[in-house]
Amino acid sequence: MPTLRLTPLLCLHRLLQIQHGDEPKATIALPPQPAAICAYEGKEVIAGVRAEAISYGTGKDGQQRSTVDATIEVTEPTGADTLAVLSLGGHEFTARLGPDVELHSGDKAAFSIDLSKLVCFDPQTQKLIV
Repeated sequence: MPTLRLTPLLCLHRLLQIQHGDEPKATIALPPQPAAICAYEGKEVIAGVRAEAISYGTGKDGQQRSTVDATIEVTEPTGADTLAVLSLGGHEFTARLGPDVELHSGDKAAFSIDLSKLVCFDPQTQKLIV
């Protein structure tokens, strides 16, 4: 089972920005956030999302979902589902997708992130930001 993937992100007004090295920046639009998250405006946070919180397709953006474009690095059919390693802003995320998904290495596709499952940590203290 894939674990929670932790990645450093820049917290901007209602956005999380992802970039590693010279890779193109990627952004995740956020719904209104609690004051604790807003206190990190312009600062780096460590964000985590589990594979089952990322789904293939655009879904419906809204209060708890955001759509991002990512590149498929690798797919691994496991029978009941397919694990896909995605490159988003140069960082790797794993998505647990349906068993019949037709995606291959190098494909670019849209994915929907369930933001109710996104967690953020302070990079200094490593404590959960609530």
